[in-house]
Amino acid sequence: MRGLAKATICGNLTADPQSKQIGDSTLVTTSIACNDKNMDGSEYTSFFNIEAWGKAGEILAMAGKGDGLLVECKMRQDRFEQEDSGGKVVKRDKTRLKVIELRFLGSRGRDGND
Repeated sequence: MRGLAKATICGNLTADPQSKQIGDSTLVTTSIACNDKNMDGSEYTSFFNIEAWGKAGEILAMAGKGDGLLVECKMRQDRFEQEDSGGKVVKRDKTRLKVIELRFLGSRGRDGND
């Protein structure tokens, strides 16, 4: 059976999206911050790096820092080895979030109104 790993994230962009040409395709990357509360009422923020290709990338490229977005992403975990500062090889994991669909929820600050 084929598995499914998806995430839905609602938050604000922490930076303007960056575009990069890779062959015939364009990769658009940025990060999104999500505010939430713990059960004790204390607040915390989670930050997620997202990437978009094709039509989703074209749409994401129109967004700006502070814009509210609802994104549906396909999750992928990459595993690799890397040398630490002491020269020891350590195993690392990185979860990539590839945007499948996105919806603008509003902008903050670009027109002078927060």
